Parts: sequence; structure tokens; C-alpha cells
Amino acid sequence: MDNPQPSYPLDNPRYHHDACGVGFLATRDRKRSHSLLQLGVACLERLDHRGAKAADGTGDGAGILTQIPYRILGRDLKRAGHHIPTEDRLGLIMVFLPRGERAERAREVVESAVAFEGISGLMWRPVPVDPKVLGTRAKATRPRIEQLIVEAPGGVDDAEEFERLLYLARRRVERVAEAEGLTGFSIPSASGRTVVYKGLYTAATISDFYWDLRDPTFETAFAIFHQRYSTNTAPAWSIAQPFRTLAHNGEINTVKSNRAWMTAREVNPASPVFGERSGDLVPFLQSNYSDSGSLDNIFELLVRGGRSIEHVKEMLLPAAWENVPEMDPALRSFYEYHAFLTESWDGPAAIVGTDGVSIIAGLDRNGLRPARWILSEDHVLVASEAGVCPSVEAVAIETGQLGPGEALLFDGQSGAVTFSDEINLRLSKQRPYGEWITKDTLYVEDAFNAKPPPNVDPVKLARVFGYDPEERRLILQEMAEGRTPIGSMGTDTPLASLSAEPRRLTHYFHQLFAQVTNPPMDPIREKMVMSLR
Repeated sequence: MDNPQPSYPLDNPRYHHDACGVGFLATRDRKRSHSLLQLGVACLERLDHRGAKAADGTGDGAGILTQIPYRILGRDLKRAGHHIPTEDRLGLIMVFLPRGERAERAREVVESAVAFEGISGLMWRPVPVDPKVLGTRAKATRPRIEQLIVEAPGGVDDAEEFERLLYLARRRVERVAEAEGLTGFSIPSASGRTVVYKGLYTAATISDFYWDLRDPTFETAFAIFHQRYSTNTAPAWSIAQPFRTLAHNGEINTVKSNRAWMTAREVNPASPVFGERSGDLVPFLQSNYSDSGSLDNIFELLVRGGRSIEHVKEMLLPAAWENVPEMDPALRSFYEYHAFLTESWDGPAAIVGTDGVSIIAGLDRNGLRPARWILSEDHVLVASEAGVCPSVEAVAIETGQLGPGEALLFDGQSGAVTFSDEINLRLSKQRPYGEWITKDTLYVEDAFNAKPPPNVDPVKLARVFGYDPEERRLILQEMAEGRTPIGSMGTDTPLASLSAEPRRLTHYFHQLFAQVTNPPMDPIREKMVMSLR
């Protein structure tokens, strides 16, 4: 007799796939091919179940980041009678134009910003798409999608300098568009190296919508893919992922604080790389962006400012270091030094980022998002789950999964793959961080470690600080006796500002949490990865 099938009368757990999917695939020899693009698209399509879809079929966003399709652009330039720049001098600006009459004004803004940087705009290229695969809402909000093919200014032979000029041009476009109220207008990518194809469709239909992805002359050596599960923001074309440098699975729980601190830093935007152009970097963050989009803004800013992608990852999403006693002192000094420069963008987060050459995949210190890696003789693959690329995984020579705070770096110049130990060793030795933090740092912990005065009256203290009998019995007493206070998630406590009773100062400052189910935070039992400082 055959074994009976398991019965799930109300719910089948195998349908639980409610987190966005992210990953990248790259060839280790760095040679471009259309077959690599096809594999990257297939990886994204296999993550389709991680997205959400409205009743009309509108997806919550999916996309892919690749190298610029040089052969396609060269073909179209030739047909239009333009000269074809060499690969190192050709750039591509992917533009989501507003529909209707405002499209022409949007083109003018882009052309003006490009010309201001001395970049030559060669031609506008309409991106071939098929709107029939879109849902009703996606069709109604669909921008006009075009690409401006550009050429580096004469005398600019450094690829990084060309990237910075395109970055400054894009920032100028964003400032003008916001000042003029040009809604429905955004730039998914502007680079001499990479391009982003994204939108409000399901992952399984990306190549049905973007016909370029089916063109056999579209060749790339890597692909970063993302199926966006919509958290904390309503899905929109402009905030689908990947962004310009980053794809992110998770949410940034500290984003309100992160944004506030970055705004404060705009007062003195000094950069040795941008020099007198540093003021053009302000504002650092785009308005009305998602948490992932804000993280991408800062990731891109730091990369264009001269830091390596692995350096930026460890600045913004550092591994746990404050309470790790066995950590190498040089590495601890690295993290402590950068803690003075910027606060961490705390996850949960799994990211894949690129400077257009190399690629990094990493987790935040909590490690609550999956990132599996596979190395074969020919490919490097990192993805949110196994099974996204069977042809690569079947011939794997090494496999594993990134842990909390860990990272994998693929060097796009040498083809080398390195992991956190080697990455961190190199980062910790690039500057004398230990010397820097001991020169001018003052530590104030000793003042807070003094013993409390004798004869403390807990009842009087409770009265002074506003603890009612219920809080003393259910919360303070439990904590004092070493137990965990237990209560429900909901609260019917009135807002402090509307309460008729005196309230503690802390009641006026409640933390905002992401609209997803995350494990509760416990700064005592999880002190390795969490600090209340």
C-alpha cells in the first residue's frame, strides 16, 4: 500500500515564502555572455514565490542589475548614424519618464545635467517593452522607459571619474525634478558600467516585459537580482529593486535615526574626492524613498567617495564587535573608529552591492536573513535560497551560508573570492585605527559604574519616576528577580501627549518598528549583537 499523503486541512507550511529574495551570479573568468544573463533571469524567476501580487496581477517589484549591453547600444548607435565610443567611454542612463507632456521637460532636465558635467548625450533610446504582461495598476502607473546613451568628456580617461560625473549629473536631475514637482520621474541607474531593469511586475515576467533581456547580443559577466516583498512602503516603479548599487532583503529598523543623522551631516559635506563639488552631494538622501532606497543612497555616496564596497559594508552594516572578547584588537579598533563616523543601519538585512566591477554579499550583525553561497569552477552564486540555479549548484565545489555579520567578496578584476576573515584582516590594517582612537578618545563608562547610594527607598524612587504598582509588580519585580516579564503584544495605554496623568519622559518617545514579524529584541541575552548605547 502506498504511503498516504500528509494532510494539511487548514494550512500547508510549504507555501510560506514571505520574504524578498536577493542574490547575484557572476562568471569567475569575468567574460561576458548572453548565457550568463539567461541564468541570472532564471534565478530571479525562481524567486517569484517570494514576491507579493495584487488581485489584478500587479507585482510588488522585481529587477536585475547587469553590465551595460554594449553590443545592443553599439548597434542602435550605428543605425542612427552616430559614432560608437569604446566600452570604457560609453555610459548609459536608464530613465523612468513621466507620461504625457511632462516627458519632454524631463528629457530636457536630464540633458541639461549631463551637459553641465561635460558629458556628451549621444541619443535617446526607447526601451522595448510589452505592457500587456502588466497588471491593471502597474499599467496605470507605468512610466515611459527610455535610455540616454552618453559618452565620457574628452580628457576623462579614468572610469571612476566618469562614474562620479554621472553620479553628480543624476543628483542634479533629482534636485531639479523635486524643485519643479516632476512626479513620476526617476533614474534607476546612471553609470558607465551597469544598468538596472526593474518594475512592478512579477519576477517570472521580467523578460516578457523587457525585450532587451531576450536579445542574444545582450551580454554581461554578472547579474544582481531581486524580487521585492513590499514592507513598510507601497509598491512603486521607482522603489523596486535593485537600486543603483544595492539590493536588500529585509528592512532597516533604525532608518528614522539613520536618516536624521545623515541630514545633520549635510551641514558640512566635505569630501577630499569631490573637493569643491562636495556641496552638490546635498541632500544625501532622496525624499519619499524606501528604507532600502535610503541605504542605497548612502552606500553609493560612500563608494563614489572613494571607499571600497567591502569597506562601506562594514561601515554601514558592521558585524557585532562591542561585546566580542576574542576579537582581534586591530579589527576592534577599525569598528570603534568607524562608530564615531556613522551609526549602523540595523537590519534585519541581507545585501548584495556592487561598484560596477566587484560584488559583495553580506548580512547585518543579527543574521536573520538567509544568504547561501555556491562556488563552482566557472561561477559564483549567492542567493536567498538553494535551488535558484540548478546547473551551477549541481557542479559546486564549495557551498555554505553566510552567518551574522559575515560577507563574501567577488573581485571583478582578479576573479578571486574572499570571505570575512580575509576581508576584515585587510580592512583593519589599511590605516592605524588603534592609534587614531587612543589619541583623542575619552571614555565615560566609569562615571556610570559607580555604586548606588545606600538607603535607597524603592517606593519613593518609583513615585519619582512614575512607575505605577502594576509596572512595579509585573515588570520591575520580575526583572529584579532575574525573570523575563511576560505580557501581550498589544497595549491600550493612552498616548503620553493625550494622557490626563503624569507620564515618564520616555513615554513620549516610542520606537517605530517595521510592519513585519521579527524576533523580539533582548539586550541582555543577545548582548553579543545588540547594544542599548
